[in-house]
Amino acid sequence: MKKCAALLLVFFLVFVISGCFDDPDEEDYFLNLVVTGADSDPDWEDIYEHEGTAVDLPGADDVSRLGFTLSGWNTEEDGSGTSYLPGASFTMPGEDIALYAQWTFAPETITYTDLVAVTGGTYTHTDTSNYQTHSFTHTLDAYRIGMYELTYELWYIVYTWACENGYEFDIDHLGAEGHPGTYGQLPGSDKYEPVQNIGWCDAIVWCNAYSELSGYSPVYLSTEETVLRDATDINACNQALWDHGANGYRLPSDAEWQFAASNRGGLPYNYPSGSNATYHNEAANVLVAWYRSNAYAVGQTDPDYGTHRVGTKNSNLLGLYDMSGNSAELCWDWYADSPTDAQTNYCGPETGTRRVLRGGSYGDYPQNIIVGARFSLDPATGSAGYRLARNTQ
Repeated sequence: MKKCAALLLVFFLVFVISGCFDDPDEEDYFLNLVVTGADSDPDWEDIYEHEGTAVDLPGADDVSRLGFTLSGWNTEEDGSGTSYLPGASFTMPGEDIALYAQWTFAPETITYTDLVAVTGGTYTHTDTSNYQTHSFTHTLDAYRIGMYELTYELWYIVYTWACENGYEFDIDHLGAEGHPGTYGQLPGSDKYEPVQNIGWCDAIVWCNAYSELSGYSPVYLSTEETVLRDATDINACNQALWDHGANGYRLPSDAEWQFAASNRGGLPYNYPSGSNATYHNEAANVLVAWYRSNAYAVGQTDPDYGTHRVGTKNSNLLGLYDMSGNSAELCWDWYADSPTDAQTNYCGPETGTRRVLRGGSYGDYPQNIIVGARFSLDPATGSAGYRLARNTQ
């Protein structure tokens, strides 16, 4: 009996020494996993463990973010600390610690982002403004322009990243998921409709953010030649400089927009883009455009009321969709009557009070969706959608 009792005592001591029994004085430490930008709150529980405990970090399938993939975890929010791969084993230190999710932009997961190459050339530019028709000979260099109007999905992805990285936007111009649509929320069923409610200043700052996110050089600079990052600074945006040598995303110039909408000048100014007839032909209009007849006059209770998913009408000969109707589109230029003498890469006057608006919208009459129709808005208070452009290099 004494021998058995002695053996039990030895086994007990071995268990204690080997750690099989918890030390009541051993402290738990907190591992805080920060997932800024994630589509939803993660469903994992708070992690409290002893020093030296191995913890499996969440993997790429455990947390999601629209337009991004989880590339790892880092002890510093800006990624300058110690890095850990998704799903890696992490050893708890003897203190509370935070690990920050690190995201990698994944443009291949985003739809409707294609740009179409537009070969340069010389053409007769004819447009209408102030109830008058203007014409001049214009020579344009090659460029690229969006196949589609900017969707709410892409706007939201870039907007949320930009807000996390030092960019500022006007809360009154928070993007809308089409019209009618929700404002600034996680993209839903209408995410492929053109973004609405964007002010001109917000558009150029957003373009700079998209350029930076994509690894390109931002186009729009302040008069001090610094990158514009604050859309609420109306004066700085109104004095914006266009760096023509930058390879980032931008708004098309007024002329670039019309050159592309008119099949490099081959379509008469009074035709909707992609049409084979003047705007008087409703049967031809509805094939290429969402406009007053089929998207507004139907009434707000009709499923066809408002904006529509981009690319659902016929494209023009360059493969561009919705250049007429659906959403009015912001351009770079200050609004003024077009020149009358020959121009090369004309992009408007140096100053003004209103910016050019093109293409017409779902609520416009047919004469307002022709490729030559020009409109304008106040860059501080007006809003619309837009289409992206880039230089060829």
